Amino acid sequence: MTLCSLHIATTVIATAVRRLIISLLMSISPALLAAAQDDYRSRCAACHDKPIDARTPGLANLRQMNWIRVSHAVTRGPMSEHARERDAT
Repeated sequence: MTLCSLHIATTVIATAVRRLIISLLMSISPALLAAAQDDYRSRCAACHDKPIDARTPGLANLRQMNWIRVSHAVTRGPMSEHARERDAT
């Protein structure tokens, strides 16, 4: 396989994966989205809607973040303690 054909194959695969992810995201049920929005409002908005320090990202910044980064912050990073408190309730 030449370098050019490898690049083409990689591009085709990446495009297919992107399309799959987009279709999966578009199929998320409205009820699940509503539950996530309610959870944000009740547990996150107090700090993230109007951040009081430079360490706290606002909602606009959260929306621009990679989901993996947000997931890491909630599961193992600075927000993990808050997530454990939430799960305990």
